[in-house]
Amino acid sequence: MKHFFSLLAILLAFSLPAAELTDAVVAKVGDKIITAFKLRLASLSDEALLPQGMNPDRKAEAIAEMRAGKLDELILQELVWLDFKELKATVPAEMIQERIDEIVAAKANSDEERFRDMLHKENIPYQEFLDHVTQKAAVDILLYERTRRNIFITNA
Repeated sequence: MKHFFSLLAILLAFSLPAAELTDAVVAKVGDKIITAFKLRLASLSDEALLPQGMNPDRKAEAIAEMRAGKLDELILQELVWLDFKELKATVPAEMIQERIDEIVAAKANSDEERFRDMLHKENIPYQEFLDHVTQKAAVDILLYERTRRNIFITNA
């Protein structure tokens, strides 16, 4: 029951003809629309870890569960992002730059030009990438503030 609505949205999206799949809306949070295609992209790296010789029915179930979990994550991120914007909070520029540097180091061996070429090949405008990094940092900040900041564990 944990992911019931997410699973339902995914199953409905996959019952559509393939041509309509990219535009199938699986969730809407505020003005942000999450399509079946975006959900699939978000879960691709997890899906790639499934064993090659896995039973096709079990694999389809595992993929549906992964996508349901990923959809829950995407919805949570959007809700937290909306909350962050409502607070009119900002993310420190140094934090954003640190995260960009980490990503460029991991993906392009710290070569900024090579990384921008990679984004271009994947049809991702740099501003969209920057917005994504900023939103992710904002979500991390607010989740930390709301869930971990005032928790103290004593020996007792």
